[in-house]
Amino acid sequence: MAALVLESNKTVTELYSPISGEVIEVNHDVIDNPELINEDALSDGWLIRVEPSADSEFSELLVPEEYEEYLKEEIEEIEEEE
Repeated sequence: MAALVLESNKTVTELYSPISGEVIEVNHDVIDNPELINEDALSDGWLIRVEPSADSEFSELLVPEEYEEYLKEEIEEIEEEE
């Protein structure tokens, strides 16, 4: 199930949390000023805070460098299909 749904003028996007748990806080500043997501995603542009169901899930998350490599591989696969 999606953690939240973002809507823009052109599209509706479901966002999924990388961990399971309960949403404990919503950043209403982003709801009122969605440009914060692009301007400062790692500080003021956060969307939700999640109370994790199991701390063990954190060991399965990628560090930024791993995620960047994953995205590069995904892009390469898409480009090869075109």
